[in-house]
Amino acid sequence: MAEQLKQYATYMWQEQKRHPFYRIQTNDPEINRKLHRRSRCKLAVKALNSNLWVYRVTYSSPKKAFNGLMALTLKEVSFVDQEDIFVSYTYPKLYLKKGHEVLSNKEKLKWHMQEL
Repeated sequence: MAEQLKQYATYMWQEQKRHPFYRIQTNDPEINRKLHRRSRCKLAVKALNSNLWVYRVTYSSPKKAFNGLMALTLKEVSFVDQEDIFVSYTYPKLYLKKGHEVLSNKEKLKWHMQEL
């Protein structure tokens, strides 16, 4: 039976209407790394026993916030009307592994050429 991939979710909402402050909540470690590198993003909440991070970000308009979340996740972003939140779903990145080591790009190319 095929194993289903774990799906990550990234949510964004405006703290107060007509104010430029937004919160981004994610359980995706890749998105966390991207947000951690940005100087405009401040870590507000970090879960102790699970992968969950909430960042505080400023955007001048909801349209720019929408575009910012799309650029961050590189996936389709949808708006949930009832809760006034943006949501984007991502999947974990899969890497070709050899034992416990991740292959470099040169090794991947060499391994692929050997198969041909």
